[in-house]
Amino acid sequence: MKLKTFLLLFSLSLLDVLAISPLRGYVGMHASTLAGFTLNFLLTLYVLQRYATHLTSSQIVSAILLGACILEVPIRIFNIGLLSLPDFGFHLLGISCGFLFFILRSQLRWGVALVGFSLSLLMYYDGYDRWIHKLNNGTFTGAVTYPFPGEFSATDETGKVISSKDIANKIVLLDFWHTACGVCFQKFPKVQKVYQKYKDNPAVLILAINKPLEDDKEGQAFQMIRERGYTFPVAIAKRDDLAEALGINGYPTTFIVNPQGTIIFKGSIEYASDRLAKLLEP
Repeated sequence: MKLKTFLLLFSLSLLDVLAISPLRGYVGMHASTLAGFTLNFLLTLYVLQRYATHLTSSQIVSAILLGACILEVPIRIFNIGLLSLPDFGFHLLGISCGFLFFILRSQLRWGVALVGFSLSLLMYYDGYDRWIHKLNNGTFTGAVTYPFPGEFSATDETGKVISSKDIANKIVLLDFWHTACGVCFQKFPKVQKVYQKYKDNPAVLILAINKPLEDDKEGQAFQMIRERGYTFPVAIAKRDDLAEALGINGYPTTFIVNPQGTIIFKGSIEYASDRLAKLLEP
């Protein structure tokens, strides 16, 4: 009887994992994290109350943990899977909070639940974006400090060469992209919004720097931007090694260079926009 109950709870937990997993692909890690914490909290609390006469609390929680981990742990042994690691962690946190809520018989249990739900909401609204930013760019906020690697040189659509002299003594936002980057095009409305805000500020220069691909046709990068109605300046890097020298691991990647020629930001256009606004606060 106990074994059957244990296997039943294991199966319920496994079904919970299988039900939530599609959210990762269809809605995103943010939703999966919040849903995973909530459902695991409620499932744990329910089965502890429902099967308290069949198994001990430790046996019940062990069955739920086994169901939650039996697919996830092997995946992480053979593939680190850092992107979904917090998601898995919050599923386990939901089980832990449900267990603590059950065994604590004071107001403290409501504090445990509140902290758990607050953390999962934080991950949903901001935390997971910062985790992804960390994986892609090395920092949670984009804040860095290192000199620009060598000379800057790029050609705009009129054929004019933009050099280090042209960006000296300015706050420069450089958004690196290439023509096959779907995410880059998804982010361009944000680049356009930043450009519209600062285009009349002589202390600020905003450039979308194209990394040429082997199959690109002459003028293709400029054409793809203009036919979509964007007006922000576009230039093609003349240095073949510029992206590598800047440590770009994926596209798009946005940099902010201060007037002294020091890179002070590396990351997403969203966080770059916030950093730029703070730099220009009166």
